[in-house]
Amino acid sequence: PFQIVCSNEIHIVNLQSKWNLISVPFNQSVPNDDIIVRYDGVDYSWENATTGNNPTGGSIVLRYIYYWNTSIPQHYDLSDVFEPGYGYWMYAYHDCELWSEDFGSTINDGYITDILTTWNLMGVPNDVPLPKEDLIVQYNGVDYSWENATTNNNPTGGPLIIRYIYYWNTITPQHYDLSDVFEPGYGYWMYAYQDCTLK
Repeated sequence: PFQIVCSNEIHIVNLQSKWNLISVPFNQSVPNDDIIVRYDGVDYSWENATTGNNPTGGSIVLRYIYYWNTSIPQHYDLSDVFEPGYGYWMYAYHDCELWSEDFGSTINDGYITDILTTWNLMGVPNDVPLPKEDLIVQYNGVDYSWENATTNNNPTGGPLIIRYIYYWNTITPQHYDLSDVFEPGYGYWMYAYQDCTLK
């Protein structure tokens, strides 16, 4: 017989075994406890996925999520909430998927995140890829194109942000690589010479 299955879940990202640099691809905060880990076609709560309470007999993913704290001195810190616009390090013991409960409607107001002078770990809270050339950088209330923000074609006389975007390539051996596109669900390193807003 024909069957329709309705789901109230939103796909966040596919994780590869080992380290992953991720973000939430929507404009909504998600506590770790609301994350669903799908492994081998079966959904597990955060608690079951981070303990031995699953068929693997161990954790599917590491319980700890790391974010980049931009307070001086900058450092890694633990988080129990995924915030939109930020990137997070997450370790997976097995290839799996992260899902979240559907929030109904999420607002895409064009705002991505604020970045501070020096390094920032960010992600795009959108469900479609964003080429870096389409990124708008707002500085002192004025919007600048990618070209103007990464050159001296702005009032500072220098770039507002570095023109390179770094992502974590999960192909073994895992390593940093350059990207021209912000992909949904993934985190990126960006360097800012000035405090600014990404849109």
